[in-house]
Amino acid sequence: MAEGTAQGDSVGVSRRTVLRFGSTMAAGGVVAALAACGAPGGGPSASGAASRIGAGTVITYLGNHNQAESMVVEPEMKAFEQKFPGVKVEVTNLTSGYDEKLKTMLASGTPPDMFRTGGSNWAELTNQGAMAEIGSRVKRDKYDLSDLIEAAVQQYFWKGKHLGLGSNVGYSLIYYNPAVFAEAGVREPSDDWARPWTWEDFADALKRTTKRSATGEPERYGFSGLNEFHRIQVTNGVRICNDEETRTLYDTPEAIEVWEWLYDLVHAHKVAQNPLTHSQLSPANAFIQTKAATWLTSTAGGITQLVPQKDLSWNAVPTPRGPRLKSDKWIWGGGSAWWIAAESKSVDATWEFLKHMESPEVGRNFALGGFAPIRYSVLSSPAWLRSDQPPKNKKPLVDGLKRLLPFPKLTNWNAFNSAINTEVQALWRAERRGREVAQRIRQATDPILAEHQQAIKSGK
Repeated sequence: MAEGTAQGDSVGVSRRTVLRFGSTMAAGGVVAALAACGAPGGGPSASGAASRIGAGTVITYLGNHNQAESMVVEPEMKAFEQKFPGVKVEVTNLTSGYDEKLKTMLASGTPPDMFRTGGSNWAELTNQGAMAEIGSRVKRDKYDLSDLIEAAVQQYFWKGKHLGLGSNVGYSLIYYNPAVFAEAGVREPSDDWARPWTWEDFADALKRTTKRSATGEPERYGFSGLNEFHRIQVTNGVRICNDEETRTLYDTPEAIEVWEWLYDLVHAHKVAQNPLTHSQLSPANAFIQTKAATWLTSTAGGITQLVPQKDLSWNAVPTPRGPRLKSDKWIWGGGSAWWIAAESKSVDATWEFLKHMESPEVGRNFALGGFAPIRYSVLSSPAWLRSDQPPKNKKPLVDGLKRLLPFPKLTNWNAFNSAINTEVQALWRAERRGREVAQRIRQATDPILAEHQQAIKSGK
């Protein structure tokens, strides 16, 4: 699942799926600096919370969970109804067409009470006033936020207001197949973020684990996940745009080096699956079906999709460091967030629901299913660091947060990202190499960043 979109790669599901459950999910969490005293996840008593939820209350939720995620969250949705008898939680979960559905509901004045977005595409909605402010409720309830991972909170402030809370906190990892590595005689990579493998190490492993047919074409790729090029750019010290969000940085020497390297992996070395084939074989399925030896994705989507694969040999390690990297922040991530609609007719009831879904108990149950935690206590608990499933060393699942570089907050992220993708298609088709692609990205995206700046000023 790309965190930027929160549209999970639904393994084994190729058509639009709409799931109706008798319940829903939500989230919460905020930086320690805003925390009140009390137990983690603390707040008013159940009786006090119940007073804010009228008899016969119906809470609606619109989600975009992949199949594996939905199996993890459904029991927790049911638990909220049991906690507050007489409350009904109605869930619509979409695996395609989610953004369009959400925008239509918001524009028509009939929003879901709770909804979910990726970490990169929410700024447009909040800039238009679609989200309810929750900071005052955190203060009113003395809701303890000290256990929440910083990234689950800090990202979701807009113009000084606290609006959203993380549903999960994800960051990049390389998933690899130890059995394939052993078969190819490749040493397994380091699982220490302080001593990760280099680009040179990674490329060598891809060449040796790629399995070719008699014609020389790959039958098993060394790598799949080039559609996640943002995650690769940051490993070489590249930021997607400057701090002022006025110009792209995907045309810098560091960025050009990445584009050239990706070109060579696909066309010169032929060790990486070309993203143009993803409609026939997704990166997740390529890895699960052992048609790719390694896969780059987020903890937010990767773990949930791999945990159910009981017969698959897999492990997870840090992403390789690029040759120009100087910063200690080199992991693209942030996860996804839950929001309460500003026009919800049941804001207080939905806030209680959000707190339930953010509780330590629910967090531990989520973690058992591979849902990347939002709480420090869960991150270090046996529920997440399970001894009965990969990865062998759990440190990559914990220490990666120290290297996290959160998504930019662009009001027109979809247009910005689409413009980049359009130019990168020429690289996948071998029509242009890295430098020309980089120059064209700059030309295409700087005007979009100017529109972003105008949108912030106008609130549209």
